[in-house]
This record gives sequence, C-alpha cells and structure tokens, in this order.
Amino acid sequence: MTLKQTIKGKLRMKEIEAIKNLKEKNQLLYGIDYKLDLSFFKDITGKINHLLCWEKDELVGYVALSRFDPKELEVTVITNHDDTILDHISRALTDFTELKKCQTILWIIDHKDTFSLSYVKKMTKYDYRFSEYALTLTIDKFVPHHSMIVLQPAKPEDANAIASLENGEFTENPALLDAEDLKQTVVLKENDDVIASIRVQREGNSYGIYGFVVKSDFRGQGIGRKILSQIIQQLLENQAQKIYLEVEATNDNARHLYRSIGFDEQTLFDYYSCEMNK
Repeated sequence: MTLKQTIKGKLRMKEIEAIKNLKEKNQLLYGIDYKLDLSFFKDITGKINHLLCWEKDELVGYVALSRFDPKELEVTVITNHDDTILDHISRALTDFTELKKCQTILWIIDHKDTFSLSYVKKMTKYDYRFSEYALTLTIDKFVPHHSMIVLQPAKPEDANAIASLENGEFTENPALLDAEDLKQTVVLKENDDVIASIRVQREGNSYGIYGFVVKSDFRGQGIGRKILSQIIQQLLENQAQKIYLEVEATNDNARHLYRSIGFDEQTLFDYYSCEMNK
C-alpha cells in the first residue's frame, strides 16, 4: 500500500466532501460516530489543522488536529479499518506534535469503535484518561424555566475567573480563553465576582454549549438549571434547530440535570492520552 499524506490549515470543497463520505461510510458500516463538528472545516483561528491520507485518488484516512489548548493536541481519526493506515497516521501525529511543541496527544474515540480502541490499547504510550457523553436537545422535551437571571457578556477582566472555573478552582496558572471564545461567553456575577460561566458557539442553525460551570460554593441552588434553561430558550427563539453539549461520564449530577431539561445522550467518547515526554 502506497500512502500519500498532506497536512493543511484550509480544505478545498472536494476534500471536505471526501472526508464526509469516509465518515458516512464508517457510520453506516460500523455504527460509530466521530467528534467532528462542521465548524472544524471553517476554522479561521489557526487552532485546527487537517491530516489527509490518500491511496491513489481515494481518501483512506483523515485526522482533525485541534489545539484549543496550545499544550495539547486533540485528534479525531477517521480511517478505513487497516492497521497500516493507522501506523502511518500515528507516526504523522508524533511528528506534528513535536513540530507544534505540544506536550500531549489526546485521541478521541467512540466507545463502540472497537477497531480504533484495540489499536490504541496496543500502543503502550497511550493511557486511558476519561470518557465523555455527547448530548443533543430533544426540543419537544424542553420545558422553559420562567425565573430569569441577569447574564452579562464576559469582559477581558473576567478571563482569569472564567479560566479558574473551567479548569478547576484550585488549578495553578489555568489556560485563558482567547478573545474569540471570550466574545461567545456570558457570566453570572455576585458582588462583581464571577460565579458561573457558559459559552455558546454557533454553526448555522446549530449551537454548541461549552464551558458551562457554576462555582462550587453556589451549586445545589438551581442556578445551573436557570442559566441553561434561559440560554436554551434564547437559542430556540433564534430558530435553533440543534443544540448540543458534552459532559464527563462520571459527572452524574450534570448528566441528571441535562436529561431532566431535555437532552439525550447520543455517543460515549473515550479519551486516550500520550505524554510526549515519556
């Protein structure tokens, strides 16, 4: 098998169609899904690159290379089920990670993708880190909460407080949101202190909810439910056709909240990490 590889920051329409076809083929054949948002193909921030692996004129492998955290490379891999292709991609991932000076590769795999999971588990440099559910709102199930709260657009001076919430309140030197993410974030304050934050990213009529955190001292008071319900109501008024979010599989309280509001768990993704300094 002779494979040709390219890494690009921007894709042509022909390449996007080839990626979609490969993804849809695997979904049909194996019943698996991928953490791959359409916004990846339109990224202008420079945080996302694309690795394409060709055999002659056929796309046999694709990797979304995401650096939302400059120290960590998140990868979503879509390939024909062939170890030779994954071997080629694995070497390319190592080279790209070293080039970008990332410290960690984080490989994201559908829990049902036994082929990819088996491959990653054979590589001793990868360790299981955590699992995460992808959820989508069933709009007919949503019942709005009529208690309104005052959410404010995040300001640059809120960046440290938001980073502390998102990364853990006791994390030292948490990664800050960039200017674009900050524009998409709203916060709830008490006495000028940020006690909750939530970020909404739009792609057409689809909306992704990220970075939804309530400060630990204020949990259990219904604040999270009020914030999320209010945001969803606003999105539906803006003709949202799809609203989705993600939650760590072990976060039972958040999963219960999301299901009670009308979200359904769609896919369980497993995360495997490789530390480059091992």
